[in-house]
Amino acid sequence: MADGLPGSPVIDVALKNNGWAAQGPPELAEGSGARSRASYAGCPNGHHARRRAFDGDHTPSPKDNGQPTTWDPREVRGYFTQL
Repeated sequence: MADGLPGSPVIDVALKNNGWAAQGPPELAEGSGARSRASYAGCPNGHHARRRAFDGDHTPSPKDNGQPTTWDPREVRGYFTQL
């Protein structure tokens, strides 16, 4: 899984060591200002792993291209409410 994201080699090793199925987020077109997500299969019960790719400005309030509000709080809340 060489998707070119920073930290990819470290994540790949952690996935392999824990027996999780590697799955990178879908590729984003450069300059798209979009985001994608991958959830990993094979995680032990109660341990969820997700990986996010975002092709936009990395600010405290990231936004999808053309959107007036940040998506960050919804993503964080969605992740923690599944636990």
